[in-house]
Amino acid sequence: MITKYLFLSVIYMVFLSIPYEIKAKPAKMVFFKSAAQKNIAIIQNKSGKKPNRLEIYNLKGKKIKSINLSFEPLTICSTDKYFVISRAKGGLSLFKINTLKEIRQKITYPILTLYCRENKVVTGGKSISLNIYSLPKFKKIEKVGEHASWITSIAFNQKKKYYLSTSWDHYAILWNGTRRGKVFKHGQAVKSAIFIPETSIIATIAADDRIRLWDTSNKNKKWGVLKQWKRTKNGYSLYYSSAFKSVIVTLKDGRILKYKYARGRLQRPSKKRIFKDEAVWDMLEAGGNKWIFLGSKGKVKFINPLK
Repeated sequence: MITKYLFLSVIYMVFLSIPYEIKAKPAKMVFFKSAAQKNIAIIQNKSGKKPNRLEIYNLKGKKIKSINLSFEPLTICSTDKYFVISRAKGGLSLFKINTLKEIRQKITYPILTLYCRENKVVTGGKSISLNIYSLPKFKKIEKVGEHASWITSIAFNQKKKYYLSTSWDHYAILWNGTRRGKVFKHGQAVKSAIFIPETSIIATIAADDRIRLWDTSNKNKKWGVLKQWKRTKNGYSLYYSSAFKSVIVTLKDGRILKYKYARGRLQRPSKKRIFKDEAVWDMLEAGGNKWIFLGSKGKVKFINPLK
């Protein structure tokens, strides 16, 4: 009987490690400052005759510079001096912001998500742990906990210094340093999670297309308390708009949903179409009057959300 349960446990863990219906949606855009001006870096995957590339735009939507990449990029983050780009086949590349020259590589497992802060980069993916590397040498300085399967997203609370990770193992986990804090259990793989600023609430979206709000301040030391859930359709990722105090959900059909957040609840959403023939892949907010979107086919769009 014990052997049978051990066998079933192994089969279950193998199942969780297989990328089934959900695919992680890595971030493709990032803000950075160059010559005291705020710009946007976008990584584009090979499409038709266009090669893999790194593109730089200003906030007016004008492309300033573009360089070809010798590898397929997956996700990007930035510090004051560097871009860190993960490679689809595994590994990290470090680029100088002022020259756009690749100066270092690091061989790793495939990485689905990155978070840059100060002179560090936090990675998550096939390794199932949050690995923290110092820059620019990619020296591994810390390993934070473990999931049971691939990590799909990483968020960071600047005030409390907490990490929040999501995974195909059906969990979102709050990390206080290397210690595991509260756990948020879902029925299916978790795609994305965000902190809602100035609150104790986090929001998650899973493969069942449900957005869930969790309270992290309750007295239960192990589990977060589910406060509310909303069903979407074909949801990709979550973002928070500080200007509109809203949770934004990007959709596969080219639209976004904007949920006003108030008193611990999400209100009825408003819908806005961004692209006609491609999914909304990534989003950035540049103040209250400019949102930047990247489509799944590489189209970049700057819009005024007030219009």
